[in-house]
Formats: sequence, C-alpha cells, structure tokens
Amino acid sequence: MKKNFKYMLIAFFTIFACSLFSQNVKVEISPFELKISTYKGKTTIVCKSGCHFEQISTNQHDFMLNESGLFDATNNEESKWLFKAQITKGKVKYEGIKGVAWEKVSGSSTSMNHTLTHEGIDVKN
Repeated sequence: MKKNFKYMLIAFFTIFACSLFSQNVKVEISPFELKISTYKGKTTIVCKSGCHFEQISTNQHDFMLNESGLFDATNNEESKWLFKAQITKGKVKYEGIKGVAWEKVSGSSTSMNHTLTHEGIDVKN
C-alpha cells in the first residue's frame, strides 16, 4: 500500500509540474501590419508598420515572410516575426512561425485584398 501511494504521489507531482511549466510559456509578439493584394497571380505586400521594407511583389504562391521581406530559410536570419503564406485563387492561408498571436489564419475574398497583422487577418477591406 505504501509503495502504491509513493508512485501515485510521484505521478501527481510530475503531472502538476508539467502543467505548471506549460502555462508559463509566453510567446513574444512583434507588432506589424501588412496590406496584401493579389491580382492575376501577382501578390503585392505593402508594409504599414513593423517592417524594414515598404513594398514587395512576388509571383510565388507559397512563401515565407519576415520583417525584412521574403524569407529564405537557408540564410539563418534572426526574425522578430515570421510566417508562411499560401495564396491561391480566392483563398489565403497563413501559418504563424514566430512573433504572431496566431498559429493559422485563413480567409477567402473575391477581390483578394486583405490586411494581415500580428493579431490576425481582415478580409473586409
């Protein structure tokens, strides 16, 4: 009986410690605002705040973006914020990697104009 109690006590404290540490994980958010539009397969990204660029255009449908512009994972650049984008006809999908308050956001728009920030997406503009 003492042996079982000892194992139960160890299991309880292990679970308690894991849940305690998992609740203290904080993600550092880096504010930014981007106006993104797509027309005839070309995506234009205009930075309103939080970037080192003013405007970028690309024909890529899958790309990664950080505060410096299009991100190449091989350059080992340190990023304040970073996300992966997938833009197809009528749909946009973003996967947050660093410095954003979202893991995945998506939307659809006939005009393909939207705003993306560290907080999420707005397809109403």
